[in-house]
Amino acid sequence: VFWCLFASSMSYSIYAVAMAPNLVPLLVGKGQTAMAAAGIASLMGLIALGSRLSAGFLLDIFPSHIVGALIFLLPVAGCAILLLEQPSLPLLIAAVVSIGMTVGAEFDVIVYLTSRHFGLKAFGALFGGMITAGAAGGAIGPVLAGWIHDQYGNYNPLLIFMVAIMLVSSLLVLSTGRPKQEWGVAH
Repeated sequence: VFWCLFASSMSYSIYAVAMAPNLVPLLVGKGQTAMAAAGIASLMGLIALGSRLSAGFLLDIFPSHIVGALIFLLPVAGCAILLLEQPSLPLLIAAVVSIGMTVGAEFDVIVYLTSRHFGLKAFGALFGGMITAGAAGGAIGPVLAGWIHDQYGNYNPLLIFMVAIMLVSSLLVLSTGRPKQEWGVAH
């Protein structure tokens, strides 16, 4: 379970830190003006605020490994939309919303699952491991995104890679199963 959450934390960080700073140029590459792209991209932050609050609520009500897996699947839809040649404005907005929903909820999921699977006795060390995975992913993401863009001249290979790592990440979160700490809670 630890290594599944560790890998998911790293994958998510690679995704988030590669996508966030490249979102405006990516949207410009899809036919938006720089100003329109910035406006669309700003939705990511607004949605992230709401999803951070709602993720905690959902984690308390529904089986957390399923909620987490679904949250980690959201960017797959967003990246798939961004792979379209000229997506419409509503599709671009939907893509950014799906990206923002995950950006707001990802570490909530990791922290919640870590505490529920392992308890609080060694939570500091366990959380430190998850944050380390996130920091490593955060260091890899922008370098990877820049390298891919420089090699291919566009973001499509990056989007394909993001779809793959977020699918795997979602499956890893799902594979952790229902935490023991939730068994006494009616779901």
